[in-house]
Amino acid sequence: EGDFTVAENKNIVLDLNGFKITNTSNHTITNNGRLTIKDSSEGKTGTIDNVSHARAAVWNNGIAVLEGGTYTRSLENGKSEEDSGNNSYYNIVNHNQMTIKSGVTVKQDGNFSSMIENGWYNGNQNTAETPSIMIIEGGTFSGGLNTIKNDDYGELTINDGEFTNVSQAVFLNWNVAEVNGGTFAVENNAQSVILNGYLNGTMDQGQLTIHNGTFTANESGAFIKTMGGSKTTGEIEINGGDITGDIVLSDATDGATVTVADGVTINGNVQNDGRTDVRVTGATIDGNLTNNGAGSISVTDTNVSGNVSNSQNGK
Repeated sequence: EGDFTVAENKNIVLDLNGFKITNTSNHTITNNGRLTIKDSSEGKTGTIDNVSHARAAVWNNGIAVLEGGTYTRSLENGKSEEDSGNNSYYNIVNHNQMTIKSGVTVKQDGNFSSMIENGWYNGNQNTAETPSIMIIEGGTFSGGLNTIKNDDYGELTINDGEFTNVSQAVFLNWNVAEVNGGTFAVENNAQSVILNGYLNGTMDQGQLTIHNGTFTANESGAFIKTMGGSKTTGEIEINGGDITGDIVLSDATDGATVTVADGVTINGNVQNDGRTDVRVTGATIDGNLTNNGAGSISVTDTNVSGNVSNSQNGK
């Protein structure tokens, strides 16, 4: 037990070796230097836990590499988006540079806080305006209101891994995110596999690029939705991936561009209820393309199994 801090001038390799570290009152591990965490135990039972409200298992201000271990909040009690249950928070917070590798498991059972935060809840606190860079090369991730929240100044790259969520979304992107692989699925009452939104051109840019990966929606049917409270859906490019679910766009104040191209197949509908321009080129849509808003849907060299319709307000 304890609250442990890695100083700015330190380079630490922590081998959990099957043991468990639990906090007493603060973040379990706060890293200000260089920190690598691994677990050499045969059973891979090494764990970093946090049992306190508003505290994380790992809070990173430096350079961190997570090669192994389970990162959890065993007393997490977040009941809903409105009710923290008096014990809820992120498992991991990254404010500098973090790499997560395939030996890692991150999990919790809460529905109030997101599970991983890359970036800043309040970007104005990042006075240096430096990006929070997170690269996920693999691992297993489940739980939280959003499994991953790419927040203010966040730059997220996902190359592989297994991601599941039952509450809101597998990941919420506010700034810059790129997906090159991995499996992403939502169950129960989750809103969407991905939520994406734009607020400004500095720390909440809403840029999302999908090159590959497997995405599976639940019964609600949404693959990508506009995040509530955003000005636009953001700039989205989809040029790869195995996709099951709808794209549902509902930006109200500004417009953006969503591009689907390069032979992508979407097993679902595309519904544009806002001001976004949707451009589909060289793709396959196993569903309907419907524009009910002031934006547009344009289709070129694309196979569409359903109907293509534009409202009178659309372009």
